[in-house]
Amino acid sequence: MDTPQAETAIPAAPLADQNPIATIAAILIAVFLLGTGTGLQGTVISLRAGSEGFSEFMIGIIMSAYFFGFIAGSLLGVRFIGSVGYIRTFAGFASIASAVALAHLLVIDPFAWTVLRVIHGLCTATLFVVVESWLNAGSPARSRGRILSLYSLIYLSSMGIGQPLLGLFPETGFQLFVLVSILVSVSLVPIVLANTGGPAVTERRPLNIRRALQASTFASVGILVAGISSAAIWSIGPRFAQLSGLGSSDIGVFMLVISLGALVSQAPLGYLSDRIDRRRVVFVGSLLGTLVALGVALSGASSAIQLWVLGFVFGAFTMPLYSICLAYANDQLDTSEMVAASGAYIIFYAVGSALGPSLSGFFIGFFGPSGLFILLALCHGAFAAWSIARVARRPSVRLAHKERFHPWPRTTATAFRLIRKVNRGARSNRGKLQIRPTPASDADSV
Repeated sequence: MDTPQAETAIPAAPLADQNPIATIAAILIAVFLLGTGTGLQGTVISLRAGSEGFSEFMIGIIMSAYFFGFIAGSLLGVRFIGSVGYIRTFAGFASIASAVALAHLLVIDPFAWTVLRVIHGLCTATLFVVVESWLNAGSPARSRGRILSLYSLIYLSSMGIGQPLLGLFPETGFQLFVLVSILVSVSLVPIVLANTGGPAVTERRPLNIRRALQASTFASVGILVAGISSAAIWSIGPRFAQLSGLGSSDIGVFMLVISLGALVSQAPLGYLSDRIDRRRVVFVGSLLGTLVALGVALSGASSAIQLWVLGFVFGAFTMPLYSICLAYANDQLDTSEMVAASGAYIIFYAVGSALGPSLSGFFIGFFGPSGLFILLALCHGAFAAWSIARVARRPSVRLAHKERFHPWPRTTATAFRLIRKVNRGARSNRGKLQIRPTPASDADSV
């Protein structure tokens, strides 16, 4: 089905009166601070909810609520940019997000925290729409692809780098919530001090969910599974580690090494997927992720070093699957379709992300701490089995073209305008070398 309309921010005019390097640097610094605060807040809330005696299922619901808010912010946030511009929109929603972090201390109640997480997700998504719209406006054409990759890697690394801050203060105190509020507030500084050449205007674009599914059912399901897996480990992983007996400092390192694993493996797995069938790379990643998850679930690994090693390996082989699946989908899409389809794939990922924490809370409540990795093993195992069955059934698939792998951002569809502009220029230069579109009968859509 096609959802009614999504909106993407575009620049009203070239930003010739500003220093693009300084502007982009300011935006990326803000992204780093925002990602650090957001990642730390999720971990703190998961641990504090456990310490307050919330049920495991309720902890899952609280953590899922963030992603429902994120979906809403992704679709609605650009309206504010068109009305008041980049800086005011960022300042307003960053202030709300900072206040929400502190509000958790005023009312320690699972239902109140669920509402606060929805609000925080909406604010965060709007902030990412701002920075991605601004990057679109200020990025030099020749470096858009590099900027997109750098943006994605900075955000992913920021989610992990802030985790060791857990060791500074106990999760039962107020200090970590204050620290989150400080990080989000400070992310305002580079934004409000930057200069922009004009406000953004909005362009309506349909989120073509039907076309996204037709392009590749394989990629659509893979992105959904990636969302479940990533949100489960980021949201409930700290609670799993807490139940396994790790202290706050060790939990922080556990979450950090998951991020490091993803960072280390992005380039080699992406390089490999550019040269062989991406479905095979996805299968191997899912299979290895399944084996690691089973190892944790069955062994009951509780020592910090064991969990650090297994967390690193799990992150290395499962976190890049989103980008590989998205690259595979883009292989089968025309350039003009990529932005609308990317919006649909972001929705698939967000839906999986909303399901992951809730399912994890249910599994932990039923199976104990190992329930998290039982769920992850089931998800990746089922997808790995389905992947190899599809490869065996259709060993080769004709593609419209072969997209170069990028570590795609998992934020909003606005960022994908960057890569669309890169691809448009590259394809026009290739001219006669462009491969003809794949007939519908040959597409990987069954």
